Amino acid sequence: MDISVKVGTAAAIVEALDGTLVDHFWPYGDGYAGHIADVAPTTSDMLVDQVRGLFGVDIVEVEGTLREDVTRIAVVGGIGDHVDEMAAAEKLGAQVYLTGELHVRIEGDYGRRKFAEVESFAAATRMTLVGVSHAASEHLVMETQLARWFAETFDITLRPIRETDWWR
Repeated sequence: MDISVKVGTAAAIVEALDGTLVDHFWPYGDGYAGHIADVAPTTSDMLVDQVRGLFGVDIVEVEGTLREDVTRIAVVGGIGDHVDEMAAAEKLGAQVYLTGELHVRIEGDYGRRKFAEVESFAAATRMTLVGVSHAASEHLVMETQLARWFAETFDITLRPIRETDWWR
């Protein structure tokens, strides 16, 4: 579901933010894990407040540059801690990079290296980097696009249950 536009993690986020899909990045399988979308003019702070409510999270990771002029966002469901893909999104004009997690939660050398890479990128980028919770970013598709698909395809009503604490 990471690559589908009809029933996909990133696509559901774009849809929920009333975005218009304009491009893709992050080749993944037979498609792309990352979507570039145009959104109604907003600010980084306003978008963070919007996604806090959309995903029902109290904690939102925010790094990089806070923007007053957000009209294009990059969206990756789940973990989006690949700085080469962040850079690709920025080259496509994204002012905000929205993902489930900015930092991988793995101990050891790998986790420390990935953390340092994101921190270094965040210090240099003009984008706002936003992480809303890995699980929450992937759950939205179940509440929206997947529920709609099951209703249309099988006449089944889904009632996905949200976590009470997305950051465990």
